[in-house]
Amino acid sequence: MKTKELIEYLQGFDAESEVVVIAANPKERKKYDGEMFGITDGGQPIFCIEISNESDLDEKEIAAAVQDEREEKQR
Repeated sequence: MKTKELIEYLQGFDAESEVVVIAANPKERKKYDGEMFGITDGGQPIFCIEISNESDLDEKEIAAAVQDEREEKQR
């Protein structure tokens, strides 16, 4: 993703809304807690997520993963 694409994407949201990043392994039906932070001296936008605490996806998240897998197979 280019910075330009990220900026265009973010312009579709309220500037005061929270940014949510989900760390997951949909095939294994796992998700992870994490803390996101930005690295500002890298010469480009860098988002880093410190991962912790693995847990199982809930029923709604599993249904979404299954739907995504079906759609991917149809492409």
